[in-house]
Formats: sequence, structure tokens, C-alpha cells
Amino acid sequence: MSDRKQKSLEKKKARRAKKQKTRRVRNQAASTSTGTPLKTMLGWNLGDAWVGQDWHEQGARIPVVVTRAHPGGGIAAAIFDLDLSGGGVIRAGVAGPLQENELNDRLAKISEAAPMVQVGPGHALACVAAAEALTDELPQGWSDARAMFGDLELDASIEILTGTPPEPEKKKGLFGRLFG
Repeated sequence: MSDRKQKSLEKKKARRAKKQKTRRVRNQAASTSTGTPLKTMLGWNLGDAWVGQDWHEQGARIPVVVTRAHPGGGIAAAIFDLDLSGGGVIRAGVAGPLQENELNDRLAKISEAAPMVQVGPGHALACVAAAEALTDELPQGWSDARAMFGDLELDASIEILTGTPPEPEKKKGLFGRLFG
């Protein structure tokens, strides 16, 4: 066989091996994330977190999302609906495993109702802990969703304002300003 033909066959073999390796890695990631139990997802790395942009306002109703990511690409998300005016934890649950585009779709849908900002997981935990303190009866799915934080410490420097917001002061007219 000529050198030229030999080199061509070696190149084909190398390309085939590369494609097979890529396919193998992709399939392994899919098999480890599809149908993955919660216990396994809790071992994944803690990822990004988002809270409603009104989190700092007293008595706000906000969504909170915290994620865990598998090195192969799967993502698990804990999703909370919090009412800091007194309702506490309205809904909580775990979604996953998801692909990144599926997570982005869910975040976009949640943001349509209540725009969100990205924060650290400790910040998200502070919001969830504040709402938990207001809740008499926790919703179904709470324990799984709360477990997504693992042994993370809440960010103590974050002050979450709970309770009903104060009534805005009425503007006084000229007569009210002069005579109180």
C-alpha cells in the first residue's frame, strides 16, 4: 500500500475514533442525567441562583431558583414561590434533570411574571429561610427543594424585609402643609 493511501486510512481512522469518543461522552452524560434520583442530584455541584428583582422590598412576592449542575451537562433546579408579606413559602419543588436550554426556558417563563436577578446561592437561601420562618405549613415538595441547598450557609449580611409594606404617605396639599 502506498504511503499516501496509508496516511489517508489513518486520518479516517482517527476521525472515526474522535466521533465515537464524542458520541460516547454525550451518551454517558445523557444516561447519568435522565431519570436521575434526587439523592444523586444532591451530589452535583451547587450552581447559579436567581431571585425576584424585588427581593429587597418589604413584603415582596418573589420567585427563587437555585441549581445544581452535573459535570456531564445535566442541571437540577429547586424552584420556590415566596410571599414575604406573611404567606411564606407558597410553592416549592425540584425540576430536573434538565438541559441548559430547558432551564433557560423555565427561567424566561418565571421572569415574565416577576423579573429575576442572578445572585449567589447564599443570598437565595436567605430569602428562602426568611419565607420559611413565616410559614405555618410548608407545601408539598418543600423538603426536596430545600435539600438542594445542601449544607450551604445562608448569607447573614443579607437583610430580608418581611411583613406587610408600610402604607405610602398621602401627599398633603397646601392647606395640610400649612396647618398640619
